[in-house]
Amino acid sequence: SSRFPKRVWITGASSGLGEALANYYVTVGSEVILTARTEEKLALICNDLNVTGVAYAYPGDVTNSEQMRGIVDDLSSRSILPELVILNAGTYFPLSLSQYSPDRIRDLMEVNYFGVVNILDTILPLYRDLKRGQIAVVSSLAAEVGLPFSGPYSASKAALLRLCESLRAELAHSGVSICTVLPGFVKTPLTDKNEFNMPFMVSAEKAAESIALGLSRDRVTIRFPWQMSIIMKVLSLLPSRIFTALTRRMVS
Repeated sequence: SSRFPKRVWITGASSGLGEALANYYVTVGSEVILTARTEEKLALICNDLNVTGVAYAYPGDVTNSEQMRGIVDDLSSRSILPELVILNAGTYFPLSLSQYSPDRIRDLMEVNYFGVVNILDTILPLYRDLKRGQIAVVSSLAAEVGLPFSGPYSASKAALLRLCESLRAELAHSGVSICTVLPGFVKTPLTDKNEFNMPFMVSAEKAAESIALGLSRDRVTIRFPWQMSIIMKVLSLLPSRIFTALTRRMVS
């Protein structure tokens, strides 16, 4: 039977998957705590959600560790610490060799990787003291293999995958669980930037439902859509020579 948390904190909640997750959880009766950088957009979303449920707006930038600590301290002091945290804030842009720039790649890592690290730093000690808590980290099927023009993005998402993998073992008997979410192409403002064909695209609403149901069943990893998941898994198992020959065709 599915069991949804009383309260869930979602980062990157002002659009796309984060907003869809907020809508889904309010529909099933959970209270939602929403964080994003855009204060106005966040306020509008919370106003809408408060018509049918309970939503708290906590604007902030995941790359700012002090801000994230402040949010967690506030939630704790108001006794509204969530049982579930969905670390969904992320950014994406294709980057070819001609646009290669350490600064842009650093920005990507700051949001996608360190944004997660910052929140883990403040929420994990609390959850471990409570001996409970569920954390979902949104990685990507792009973490499986490095495809042309998305190397820096794939690297940031692969870093999350490995981080969670190692934390999972360390958290084994703590009562705290950590789940890695690997979506394929989800229709959001981020994927709207892509000029290439995106196979097996799913709506943000469908993706949110897949994630919420997977988490309610205590899944360790959630991968979707299954077709894309299989393709990426197969690619990751190919010998390097064959994989390189295939991906070269994507460049020419």
